[in-house]
Amino acid sequence: NSQVDCSIHYLPTSSPEITIYGFVADVIEALQSSMGFTYTIDVAHPTTSYHEMAASVAGDSAKYQMAV
Repeated sequence: NSQVDCSIHYLPTSSPEITIYGFVADVIEALQSSMGFTYTIDVAHPTTSYHEMAASVAGDSAKYQMAV
């Protein structure tokens, strides 16, 4: 008899008025649990283009390791 955890887990971001929850939060928590890393969630400005987002995780001067 297995149980499913249906509680909502909120993850804080660098913007105090914004929290992350749902599938993305579950993925981040699962990765943290299995890989043991720490993280900070920065929320992109709504006008950030796809190109800017991709550039922020690409190359030797990447500002971030992951974008979702």
